[in-house]
Amino acid sequence: MNEKLKIGYLVPQFPGQTHIFFWRELLEMEKLGVQVQVFSTRMPPSGLISHSWSDRGIARTHYFGRPRLGDLIGCVASLPYRELLAELRDHGLEMLKDILICAPAARRLLRECRACLLYTSDAADEL
Repeated sequence: MNEKLKIGYLVPQFPGQTHIFFWRELLEMEKLGVQVQVFSTRMPPSGLISHSWSDRGIARTHYFGRPRLGDLIGCVASLPYRELLAELRDHGLEMLKDILICAPAARRLLRECRACLLYTSDAADEL
């Protein structure tokens, strides 16, 4: 079977001022035949969109936007509570904020990866 290799990048606020590395790497990987999907947390502030390629980067990027309540509720059952409690003890309530932001985003990322078929069914069994 000669399937194209697929890879996803998750880049916060893409394309920002310092993201030329990601853009160049992405283009080089596509020259090698790799199918690349770009995900981002959200659009960067307009002052950070400064590259000549920014419009092309925006057009091919899937933005997650704000966390959704359904994603938070849906991921609660699968959280590793023992480990999270240990992190909360070590790092305080600020860690809880990070969990509440990251867990729903991780759930959305997994859903998008499945939709884009960024991994094989064998890898899906490990998630």
